[in-house]
Amino acid sequence: MKTGKNKRVPMDDQVKEEIRARADIVDVVESYVPLKRAGSTYKGLCPFHREKTPSFNVNQQRQMYHCFGCDQGGDVFSFIMGIEGVDFITAMQILAKKVGVEFEPRQQRNKDGIDKAILLRINDELTQHYHQLLLEDPGAAKARQYVEDRKMEPETLKAFMIGYAPEAYEHVIAWGEKKDYTKKQMTAAGVIRPRNPEDPSSDAYTDRFRDRLMFPIMDELGRAIGFSGRVLPGSTHPAKYINSPETMLFKKSRVLFGLDKARSPIVDQRKAVLCEGQIDVIRCHEAGLTHAVAAQGTAVTEDHARILKRYADEVILVLDADTAGQNAALRAAHHFLAAGLTVSAVDLPEGEDPDSLVLKLGKEGFLEHIAGAKSLLDFQIDLLRHREDAEDEAGQMRIARQVMETINQADSAVQRDRLAQQAADRLNISVDALRSDLDRNKNARNRTQRNTAQQAQTSPEVAQQNGPTTHYPQQEVTLVEILNAHPETVEIAREFLPPKCFSTEIFRELFEAILASDQTEPGQFIPGLDPENQELKRLAAKIEMAYRSVGEELDTPTDAMYGAMIQIWRNHLDREVKELKGQQQVNPGDVVLGQNITQLIMAIAGLKEARLATDWEKARGVFEMFGD
Repeated sequence: MKTGKNKRVPMDDQVKEEIRARADIVDVVESYVPLKRAGSTYKGLCPFHREKTPSFNVNQQRQMYHCFGCDQGGDVFSFIMGIEGVDFITAMQILAKKVGVEFEPRQQRNKDGIDKAILLRINDELTQHYHQLLLEDPGAAKARQYVEDRKMEPETLKAFMIGYAPEAYEHVIAWGEKKDYTKKQMTAAGVIRPRNPEDPSSDAYTDRFRDRLMFPIMDELGRAIGFSGRVLPGSTHPAKYINSPETMLFKKSRVLFGLDKARSPIVDQRKAVLCEGQIDVIRCHEAGLTHAVAAQGTAVTEDHARILKRYADEVILVLDADTAGQNAALRAAHHFLAAGLTVSAVDLPEGEDPDSLVLKLGKEGFLEHIAGAKSLLDFQIDLLRHREDAEDEAGQMRIARQVMETINQADSAVQRDRLAQQAADRLNISVDALRSDLDRNKNARNRTQRNTAQQAQTSPEVAQQNGPTTHYPQQEVTLVEILNAHPETVEIAREFLPPKCFSTEIFRELFEAILASDQTEPGQFIPGLDPENQELKRLAAKIEMAYRSVGEELDTPTDAMYGAMIQIWRNHLDREVKELKGQQQVNPGDVVLGQNITQLIMAIAGLKEARLATDWEKARGVFEMFGD
């Protein structure tokens, strides 16, 4: 990776290309994944899915990667977005820092016009201020005594930047005013609030956090985005914890406490540990369980599961041993199974949590206890048998129904089958009977999904959420691969294949990028693509990485190109006929419509006989007639 002195550049294509030029993709990928040279490329185990045989390829010459196992691919920006789970701008920031380019993204503003950068700065500076107060301020003596009683190590206080919020009503307000932060900005950051929220005209404000031990909440990049304040002994405040409100920075359903520190260990082990609270996470890290995180002030959500899926294949649940903690573990497990993760759970002794157990057993004893995690179904069945009368038929049915509900959450058919076999063994029932009931439940669920899909056809909002399809017409894929592998064929396609013939917008964009690239060598059209369209970049990477095999498999690339072009034209004309027939139903007496339909049908019939270059003249007339 090329490094150098920091250079200030504006946020535009120039800085993006400078980052791209300095960030060699092999160096970047090797900082996350071990690679071995294999001919002209590098290979390794894919970081985006679990595999035993390397199918992840990195091409240094074209600065692209592609996994032939899970179909992930792209350039160096796509890789950082995927491995770090961040957006394009954040990926640029990460790479800029790695290669020594100073990058200042365009300001993002909230609905009141306040810059995101200002909110980040307020949270960062207040984190340091709270931390310094905990270490030195006489008024923080009670907080210092508390962390000492909890046996929290000084290194831990520093690593997690734990602090203290004074009891005064306007301490933060005065602090912010000295730094020229307005009350509006500090309110947007969530660190102060109006005294009377029902009176928007009032200029009276108060600190949100008072006389509390402060845990800054970091995003995945280690930037402070909010706070969680814990009540101290002797306080009469009924709320044990107060968290930052929802802000431009802080969305609690998408935040995992400790992920900034746990992310690399999770990636290394492909395994995450989920705890219930901040102190539990901190204690786990002290004990060497550095891949521990916690949901922040909310139950585990689908977003939490998707975030962990970026880094892990397995989640170990280490939640409190009370009924609420056990139920929370099962609810969380459903989200993780649906995300495609393997789930196990730790049975904690009654009345214990990770914090107390580390102090009681010591680090080694705690880690031994965690190593005894049960599979999810063993955990659930043991728990249900404790709650239900397993000898009673009705109790057995209740247990079986809840276990089947858990199995049906699994995203993978293979995982569902494995769980079914395990459940049948534990419940002492026939696996065939269990599978029959699971299939019945699955069919009912499929009917519900079909109804939802039908609603989506008439609901643009639902259709938008469902996202683009990943199944593309093979002839469009083939044509773009050939054109990219054999630039000498591009001019023919330019002359006889209008972009309108493509049925998918994404392959139309790839085709137009090739036409606009004036390439003389394979794999040169990627720079013209939208840098934030990740599906487009994934497909482009797949096509570029496959160009050698395309060249080897085709004896006559021109013949194959003609065949793909003819099929694309036929499909295009078929769609035209369907559209005109629809118009004809509305206007059955329109003679011109009828003539046009007949003409198109005759053209399609002619194209059915034209397949290779030797039949080119049969097809050429059709192309010229309908090409405008």
